[in-house]
Parts: sequence; C-alpha cells; structure tokens
Amino acid sequence: MDSRTVVAGLGNPLMGDDGAGIAVLKELQKRPLPGNTVLLDAGTDGLKLASFLSPSDKAILVDAVRMGKPAGSVHVFRPEQADLRPCESSLSGHSLGLSDTLKLLALTGGTQDITIVGIEPERIASWMGLSPVVEASVSPAVDRVLELISPK
Repeated sequence: MDSRTVVAGLGNPLMGDDGAGIAVLKELQKRPLPGNTVLLDAGTDGLKLASFLSPSDKAILVDAVRMGKPAGSVHVFRPEQADLRPCESSLSGHSLGLSDTLKLLALTGGTQDITIVGIEPERIASWMGLSPVVEASVSPAVDRVLELISPK
C-alpha cells in the first residue's frame, strides 16, 4: 500500500466538547486536500482506528485532550510528548480513550508517524454540541491539520 496521511477525528458529539475531533473532521471535508489524504471518523472506537492504519501511514489524530491548559487551547504534539489528563474514561463516551488508543497503536505495530492535534475541552458531559470556546477553536485546529498535511 502506498503511503498515505490519515486524519482521524475521534470523539463523541453527544458528549459536548468530546466531539471536537469530529467537528474538525467535518470542516476538513469541505477543504481541498492532497490526494494521499484519507479522512476517517473514528468516533469513539480506537480499535477501528488501529485496524485502519498501516505501518507506512502518517496519522494525525484530532481529539479533545485535557492537558491542564485553558479551555479552547489547541495543542499539537507527538505521542511521546503527551501529558494527557484523565478525561477519557468515566467522563467521555470513548470505548478507548486517546491515551489507550496510542498504547494500542504502539503494541500493534501501527504507524510510527503520529501527530495529535488536540483541543482542550471546557465541558464533557451528556450534551449535544460544543461549548462556545471550543467551537471557536475548531478553525485554528483545522489550520494546524492543514499545515501538517500540506506538502512542504
């Protein structure tokens, strides 16, 4: 299989700001992207993501992440730089949270080229839609993803 860039949106739009990754993915669907780019709505299923990636893929994972910064902050980091705070288990609708998904990818020999674009959530609760501060961060997060996939 040829090398491709997989942009995976993770999250649950029924859990408030946990849907940030999916919101970014929906905005990316409206943009022209390089031909080797694949958009994947991984929802809350890290297993789905792990089975979709091949070792030659470049992966950009987009999700709500708690890193102890102000709500709406956009973070771009590699898995080894992650300092994720718990928000994926009881407060999120994820079957596998981002940190667990990253561990699974490492164990299964999935792609070694992973970048995370995360948005700091304000509210993860049973609530449809994003908080205003996270909604305002979707466009900057889209811009960061586009920077990562654009040919240099």
